[in-house]
Amino acid sequence: MAPIKSSLAKSVSKLLGLNRNRDTSLRGFAVSRFIPPPIVTTGGTQSTYNGKTIHAFTTTGSPQPFTLTGGPVSGVSVEYAIVGGGGGGGRNNGGGGGGAGGYLTGTVSVTGPLTINIGSGGAGGPPAGDGGDTTVSGNLPATLTAAGGGAGGDSDTAEPAPYGHPGGSGGGGGSQASSTGPGGTGNQYSPSSPLNPGPAPGQGNNGGQGVSDASSYREGGGGGGAGGAGQNGTSGGSGHGGVGIQAPPTFRDPETPYGAPGPGGGGFWVAGGGAGGSYKSPGSPAGKGGGPGGPYAGGANGAGDGTANTGGGGGGASTNNSGSGGSGIVLLAYTPV
Repeated sequence: MAPIKSSLAKSVSKLLGLNRNRDTSLRGFAVSRFIPPPIVTTGGTQSTYNGKTIHAFTTTGSPQPFTLTGGPVSGVSVEYAIVGGGGGGGRNNGGGGGGAGGYLTGTVSVTGPLTINIGSGGAGGPPAGDGGDTTVSGNLPATLTAAGGGAGGDSDTAEPAPYGHPGGSGGGGGSQASSTGPGGTGNQYSPSSPLNPGPAPGQGNNGGQGVSDASSYREGGGGGGAGGAGQNGTSGGSGHGGVGIQAPPTFRDPETPYGAPGPGGGGFWVAGGGAGGSYKSPGSPAGKGGGPGGPYAGGANGAGDGTANTGGGGGGASTNNSGSGGSGIVLLAYTPV
């Protein structure tokens, strides 16, 4: 005769989430504990650092998959660092520096595959272009979007050309005759991204103002960076780009050195603003990308290009050819279970 299933055994089994597949001492019933399958992921360039698996996505132009299978049903906790494409620098007689791409970092629960789109850097002038948004979408509570950086303002042309564009960080202002060109506003989605209008809080900073007296100097403002605003142009030279920010320690694997040098010689810095262009006289002091002493964090010096996969802003120029912004990047990390 089969054993009678007691109400106590049934209750304990339900409370503990037990399945019948091996013998135990619980009145002869077979019980087991559910063990989730291991996590298996693919996508980007994969590495391991401090016990975590890191996926780096650096390619622009087409969506890239991040696949995730296995793991707990409730989701896998994934740390991320996301940077939009940097804005292009303004041109002609002291153009503004390009603003850095917006910067996002945090932790999110992922329950399945994701789609990664890396923002391209904005073209240098003429005309300067905004950086592209970088997005992570799919099995998330909401799409993660790092806004592209704003383009730097051109100079010596009709309004609104001298105005720095808004973006993750705003572009620096150019100069116009004897007036200033305002810097662009940071923490805004790029105007070229109609699918993501509105604010992008906490992603960057404003660009600096350009300045001119028409007869002796025209100095562009620096583009904003993730860590600080772009510097205003002055009669003594163009503005420095805003300082960038260092990626979280999770991603600082010396074997895979993403990002660019920063202040003090440390690596893994991203999202530095581009320097403003200087047009005064030979030897006129010019601003530096990513802050004094740069170029840092991928932001370019005058007329130079922002560093790829940092979201650095392009450098403003005193000629008709300014620098392009650097493309963005996505870094994802989790602890295997």
